[in-house]
Parts: sequence; C-alpha cells; structure tokens
Amino acid sequence: MVAAMTAPALAMVHHHGDEPVLDLDHLNAFTDGDASLERELAGLYLTSASHYLAAMTSALRQGQSWTASAHALKGASANLGARRVAALARLAERTAPDAGLLDELRALVDQVRDVFVRRTDSGPGA
Repeated sequence: MVAAMTAPALAMVHHHGDEPVLDLDHLNAFTDGDASLERELAGLYLTSASHYLAAMTSALRQGQSWTASAHALKGASANLGARRVAALARLAERTAPDAGLLDELRALVDQVRDVFVRRTDSGPGA
C-alpha cells in the first residue's frame, strides 16, 4: 500500500502518526467531562466506524468505490477527536479501495476502542 501512495499522502500519514490516536482535550471539550456522555458517544462512534469499515470491505471485495463510507468515517472520527483515523480516512476517500489502507484503518479504530476501554476501566481522566 505504501508504494501506491503519493509523496504528499505519505507525508500526511506520517505527520499524523506521531499524534495520539484520540485527542482527549477535544473529547473532553466535546463532552464537558461528562463520563456518561463520553461512553454514549464512544459506543455510537465505534458502532458507526464498524459499519463504515464493513461497507469499505464490501466495496473492496466488489471492486466498487468506497468514497462515501470513507467520507463518513472521516467525519465521525474528526467530530470525536480521532484525528489519525480521520486523516487516513481522508486519504481513503481520495484513493481506490486498497486492502492495506483498510487494514490500517481497522487497526487505528481498534486503538481508539482500546483508549475508550482504558478510560471506562479507570475513569475519564485516564
């Protein structure tokens, strides 16, 4: 997958690669520190992200465009503060379906899930 990326696309992915997978300041500002609201939003995001990734998987298998699903994943991720997912989804919406890119998106969404699990286990300040 990396060989297929343009130099500007690679730079964008590497730039965001040093950011945390979830911007907790953004999330806390969005939820005003309300742990219940955070859990609700986390559940909605993870359910939506799973749906978008499934649609992208289907598009890849069927040789169809995944632009709409990548765009939706980008927006949901940006709203929540999952900036690395949003950046990679932005790249995905501009490229043909690619298994490597899809795997990277899945891995990042899994990392976001892990952050929410840790925060649920230890409280929103974690």
